[in-house]
Amino acid sequence: MRIAVSGTTKTGKSCYIEDFLDIWSDYKTPEKSYRDVVDDAESLREGATTKDVQKKILNHMCDEHKKYTPTSRVIFDRCPLDNLAYTIWAFDKGKVDEDFVGESIETVREAMRGIDIIFFFPISKTSPIDYKFTPDQAIFRSEVNNIFRSFYDQWMNNPKCGFFDPRDKPAIIEIFGTRQERIALTRMYLNDDGDPIDATPTLEQLSEMSDMKKLAEEVGEAAKDEKQPKIF
Repeated sequence: MRIAVSGTTKTGKSCYIEDFLDIWSDYKTPEKSYRDVVDDAESLREGATTKDVQKKILNHMCDEHKKYTPTSRVIFDRCPLDNLAYTIWAFDKGKVDEDFVGESIETVREAMRGIDIIFFFPISKTSPIDYKFTPDQAIFRSEVNNIFRSFYDQWMNNPKCGFFDPRDKPAIIEIFGTRQERIALTRMYLNDDGDPIDATPTLEQLSEMSDMKKLAEEVGEAAKDEKQPKIF
């Protein structure tokens, strides 16, 4: 099982991976992340990316994913779809050109065949992250979140979406809430051995889902007033 944890900045992804590995210890996470392949740490600051940085990160992610098969047990901190979200954001700001975006889409579409599940972490009112954002950071975070939300909507509603191969595309599952609630939500999709379970909920899960529904409504409220960006 090849799992990726995706979403805009500072939504609790790293904390979630720590909690996930404490429970599903058969899973591993690669020793080297996208952060390790960028020479200039300043390039990873919110909104500071360039074409060279995006290309270097995408190549690293694609190379890393090729090391694993469907029988592997690996959880990635972000994946090529994240890279594409930031590339589209950079295009909207005039930082990269349209040809580069088109090339990235083709690369990401192929790379997504190497992921089984994407756990998508949207902005929500309930979050394990206590962080005070500057106005610019908050705008950047929200804009990138909108792009991820558009990816999710395309995955849900458009069978001809160019970001995924319709014959072999990953599942995308929203994860939200406190740290404990996020793990509880994950347990609805993975059993104790870390294998995928039937999507039909048990009675116990149905009880948990009533609380999850309330959290989902909060996620929607946090996102409903955000402007949707142009998506290729």
